[in-house]
Amino acid sequence: VVTQALSPLSVTSDNLDFRHSWQLAMLFDALKLYAPVSRETQTAIAHGLASQLIAHGHWEWAVYVYLHLDDEAVRKIAVRDVLLRHAHEKEMFVVDGGRQQLSREEFLCGSNDGNWGLGLPKDLLHEALAYWKPYEHFAPSGEGVCQPEEQARLLTAAGKTAEESRRILAEDLLAMRWVPRMTLEAAPFADQLGTLQNVLGSSDPSSTAYVRAYKE
Repeated sequence: VVTQALSPLSVTSDNLDFRHSWQLAMLFDALKLYAPVSRETQTAIAHGLASQLIAHGHWEWAVYVYLHLDDEAVRKIAVRDVLLRHAHEKEMFVVDGGRQQLSREEFLCGSNDGNWGLGLPKDLLHEALAYWKPYEHFAPSGEGVCQPEEQARLLTAAGKTAEESRRILAEDLLAMRWVPRMTLEAAPFADQLGTLQNVLGSSDPSSTAYVRAYKE
């Protein structure tokens, strides 16, 4: 009976409309009226509603939906996936019936007054924005080519969340941008070394190891 009630077809002819299904599942869970909804059913409903929200341009509320998943591993992957694909799209959010505006970081990670926000770690947001940086100049509002220093700054701010990404970026900067430039233009290396150490962390011995290997 519960499974049938949670089906979109129980209230609508649209099999892809999960609004009622998700709200009913949350009600069952909060009031403990029935046996707990299985994680598989909960995840399927959350994916359905999140897809709806994203299709209508409300990816931030898809994050809100995913935050209600009980399975920690699935929740983390789903939230990170939405941020990686969409976090760059909005810089401001309107809340409280249009009476207040919040920045992207305030809405996703928490406002200064503590009254608003989804409570996400800032590391996840910084990582998502860093991934978007190399493609920013392809967007209609993009201006010029992305500066790797800005991407490095965001990856550094992401901390351990983006540790592997920082290493990949460092290799890309060396192999695809700096080494060819230094070879052809005899460009100075000091500034690039500083940026590389920011990406990997100045205490990481591989930062100087990469430099030495490519320089030779």
